[in-house]
Amino acid sequence: MNDSPIFSTEFIAKVRENNIAIVVDLVDVFKMYGGNSTLEFFSNRADFLICHNSRLNVGKYFVGRSLIWPSLPYPESFYLERHSQERHGLLIPGAQHRGRQYYVKYAKRHGLEFFDSLFSRSNQTSGQYSYENYTKRLCKADMVFTNGYKNRRESQVIGRVSEVMLAKSALLYESGSDIDYFFSPYSDYVPVINLADFVDKVNYLINNPLHMEKIAQSGHATILNKFSTSKFWSTIFKTVC
Repeated sequence: MNDSPIFSTEFIAKVRENNIAIVVDLVDVFKMYGGNSTLEFFSNRADFLICHNSRLNVGKYFVGRSLIWPSLPYPESFYLERHSQERHGLLIPGAQHRGRQYYVKYAKRHGLEFFDSLFSRSNQTSGQYSYENYTKRLCKADMVFTNGYKNRRESQVIGRVSEVMLAKSALLYESGSDIDYFFSPYSDYVPVINLADFVDKVNYLINNPLHMEKIAQSGHATILNKFSTSKFWSTIFKTVC
């Protein structure tokens, strides 16, 4: 990165001469893969930094000018306008990587009723539908399973977590990630340890719809109150403007 013309000394000087603030959002940056070196690189180049990994030492480099956020902000109104009373049980969306296809196969083997939108990276035709249709599917699901596991030491929360909570669906999310930094297990979402645990917890939620609704409502309230779009942008603007 030191040779990057985008963040050269001349570029930084020109930007600041024109009173333009530099805001950097770090996606998929991990401590064990040089994350703190990345923070150090941007420490005197960025005016504000957004990080999605709580395990990085952001405060050391960006005192009072950073946000640790679960994912990029999503337009709440887009979801609120599409909330539906029509619900269709369990949804398993996304690409087949991160082992999601095994959850689909295991769910079928154990007779779980669900619908999925999984697609292959080599053949994504089944995943090519509009964001509006994707949102509607989330808003019609009683519960949604997804994961973002990378490795046993660090794993960043994926954007679908925020989307599911905005959709007011109960979230089941694979354990082993950074999600507990932002959300409370068994309150805002249901952690899933393994395939057998996944089936057990889906069956529990099916048989306890009031508890499932309580989890969906709690996650929805948390995302709106703690991680709203307005809070995200107002924090940045108060710092850089």
